[in-house]
Amino acid sequence: MFKKFIVFSFFCFFSFSSYSQVVADFTSSINNGCVGLKVEFNDISHGHPNVWQWDFGNGVVSNIQNPIITFNDPGFYNVKLYVSDGLTGSMIFKESFVSIYEKPLIDFKVSDSLICASDSIDFINNTNTISLIDSYYWDFGDGRHSLDVSPQYIYNDTGFFDISL
Repeated sequence: MFKKFIVFSFFCFFSFSSYSQVVADFTSSINNGCVGLKVEFNDISHGHPNVWQWDFGNGVVSNIQNPIITFNDPGFYNVKLYVSDGLTGSMIFKESFVSIYEKPLIDFKVSDSLICASDSIDFINNTNTISLIDSYYWDFGDGRHSLDVSPQYIYNDTGFFDISL
């Protein structure tokens, strides 16, 4: 006796695609300075984004990958970047990332405008934002200079000297 069996064959095909998720990140050329500071932003996001949406906290937005933005008003600016590859998206927010300060009004006075050679003279720095400035350069007009905030100086020669800060 013979029995008939029917054998069925099933084939399953699976299609699998792998996408790396984008992760937003950025750096900048500089992030603090005086009014009028130009900042170059650099996208360093992962996952090959092709969409960029920047918000610089100063009313300026951009969809350029690596924008250059000028900050014209003093303040502390939050910067946001949203990136997407069309399938996934990511946002990064950096609080007070850019710090912009007023341009200093440079001013100084001298303890005496008429001195003898080898006498010391005090240069008093009256710059309006002296606490926010991190470096100074005094030129005493005789080929020498100082990096002090308010230097004391001795001229070795007689003459008239133009001093600059």
